[in-house]
Amino acid sequence: MRHLSSRDDFSRLFFWLMILGGAWALLLDITDGVSWQLGFVRLTSRDPFRPTVIAVACGALSVFLSRAWLFAAFDWLRSVTFRYAALVGIGIGVATTLFAIRYGAFIAGGADSYGYVSQADLWLAGHLRVDQSWFPADDAGLSTWAIAPLGYRPGTILHTIVPVYSPGLPLLMAAFKAIAGAQGLFYVVPLLGGVVVVATFLLGRLLFDEVVGLAAAALMAASPAFLFQLMFPMSDVPVAAAWTVALVLAVSEMPFAAGLMSGLAVLIRPNLPLLAIAVGFIAARPAISRDAVAPTLRRTLTFGIGLLPAVVGVAILYWYLYGSPLESGYGSLATIYRWEYLGPNLRRYGAWLVQSQTLFVIGAIAPLVSPRFFPPLIRQRATVLRIGLSLFLVLLAGSYLFYLPFDEWWYLRFVLSGFPVLLVLATGALRSACHALASGQQARRMVLAAVFAGVLVLVGQWEVNFAKDHQITKLHIAEGRYADAGHALAQFTPANAVFLSMQHSGSLRYYSGRLTIRYTEISPTMLDATLDGLAHKGFHPYIVLDDWEVPVFRERFASSATGHLDWRPLYDIRRVVAYDPSARPGAELPVLR
Repeated sequence: MRHLSSRDDFSRLFFWLMILGGAWALLLDITDGVSWQLGFVRLTSRDPFRPTVIAVACGALSVFLSRAWLFAAFDWLRSVTFRYAALVGIGIGVATTLFAIRYGAFIAGGADSYGYVSQADLWLAGHLRVDQSWFPADDAGLSTWAIAPLGYRPGTILHTIVPVYSPGLPLLMAAFKAIAGAQGLFYVVPLLGGVVVVATFLLGRLLFDEVVGLAAAALMAASPAFLFQLMFPMSDVPVAAAWTVALVLAVSEMPFAAGLMSGLAVLIRPNLPLLAIAVGFIAARPAISRDAVAPTLRRTLTFGIGLLPAVVGVAILYWYLYGSPLESGYGSLATIYRWEYLGPNLRRYGAWLVQSQTLFVIGAIAPLVSPRFFPPLIRQRATVLRIGLSLFLVLLAGSYLFYLPFDEWWYLRFVLSGFPVLLVLATGALRSACHALASGQQARRMVLAAVFAGVLVLVGQWEVNFAKDHQITKLHIAEGRYADAGHALAQFTPANAVFLSMQHSGSLRYYSGRLTIRYTEISPTMLDATLDGLAHKGFHPYIVLDDWEVPVFRERFASSATGHLDWRPLYDIRRVVAYDPSARPGAELPVLR
């Protein structure tokens, strides 16, 4: 038997160990782990990060010990990457869309999901004001706020409610529903998730090269915050798609198209109009010379023409729904932003970003500080790009650093539009640094290419691990309770049922067709009077809560015997409970069936 005596032999050994470790990590990525029972010994493997580290280490050793055969393989891989980069980038985007379709929650669940989905139906119906005058809210001691489900608020016309959320995503959903049927609107977010990934590839290729574009696209597709939001029919992924495409068009020197896409982004999320300044700056390509003033003004005007219809449209819609073009569904700016929110948000967003994306994203600062990190062909435009991209990130962060603080890592969704920029710049900085250190020597160039690939693999695997640890592929199971509860209560309750709820105030309307009342808008001392008033007006009131709401409800209505919820619920499945107050021992409410 031939012994492994040469460096090439050891190099080949570590190369195949790298392949084996990578394959094992991939197996663990797409499964929940493997387990064997050998007699009294049980062997389990669940963490893909460890075999990834081993694979990267073996790959590094293989390169360190390599000879001509790896040089040839490296050159072949490099040529193939550049030749088929566009196809691979599109493939990653398609895989992202298919992943979102497979694991996405196609449910009109909580406030955001119900708000967007139900507003799409209103656009198709041709009106955005929902008439509630038929319901005797005043006689039951209820305000218009009480009969507005999550995602809605009282309109400027008495006894009407109107959507809280911006129109961009619902309009897209309405178009898809009109074309593809009732489920069609749920495909908007998965499709735009694929657009985010492909646009990230294009941005990386424009600013650096195909390798950076592919690497950044893969990291974007694995980003935990991105994957989390792919699961829900909400606006975070669509607005990220619109802004990233707008940046691609601006860098590609297409100002009118960049303005149109920026306008779509404003329609989807109108609280980020200042980002259009950054995109417009890149599209205008301002220069110091006197001869460049006229072209710069022309490009700026062209960009503005593309952007203006959306800005005007949002202002008119806000005036129509809320009585002022400067007031959104969330209220005035003074009620949304506060200086004291800056400290908590800086700490939380910074920690969440590093925890989910690793310290790698900090490398995005390097190209913004020095033009040397950009390729030679880009450096003549580097100043404009650095200023524009820096402005984009600063304006995006500033839009939420003074916003109401939240406690969950997935609120990184607010700044998801900046992720493609961060990942492209960080990947480009790493590639530029490796290229500079290579100094044209083939052996060193291959070693540093291996370092580049190893870092990206480890970062990507960290992202995947973080996403798996937070059960992202199982979110649709938990969201299913909204639809299940609505369908079940439609069968278990009479047509005159009215549900006191909060978390389910929208989904119950959507899936059961019954009226809902937000119990958070009922005075703590008026629960019994409200229930009695509803019953005497011909309605059968029920109380429907998520499991975490039960103690909240009991504490709020502690002075009421009904508020104790100390009798058997009518419905108790999958963390949702429904109580019939008329079934409470000693209840005096009439039983209306």
